[in-house]
Amino acid sequence: MCNDINEQGFVPRLSRPADIDWHALTGGEDSLGAFAVYLRFTRGIAIDERFRFSPDAMRAGDAREEAKLEVAYRLVVHEMVHQDQYELKANGRGGHGASFIEIATPVADALRMPAPTADTAKKWPDVSGLIAAFKL
Repeated sequence: MCNDINEQGFVPRLSRPADIDWHALTGGEDSLGAFAVYLRFTRGIAIDERFRFSPDAMRAGDAREEAKLEVAYRLVVHEMVHQDQYELKANGRGGHGASFIEIATPVADALRMPAPTADTAKKWPDVSGLIAAFKL
């Protein structure tokens, strides 16, 4: 997944994330309250475990599992923008301000997604419709 995103959206300049894994990010007392996070010190991406999808169920045509994959894909794109911020040592790296939008806009264009704005950057690309439709 990351290689495809890197090739298409980042003109490949990013190193491959060291790890992409599932973690409990949105539930419980120690929750980060995020659907995904880029872990700059380990160069990994953590995605909330509720979006873990089953390849077998997808092959069987399960639309809910396909929705989870799409959510995970969009979350990885978002976190790879943060990765780019850190690898390029962009001004304001790590946030959702001007450097995020500057990096994400051509990525969005290359991946045929709506570009983020100052109002949408924090939750870009939008996954709310998938989450609501499939009660993820």
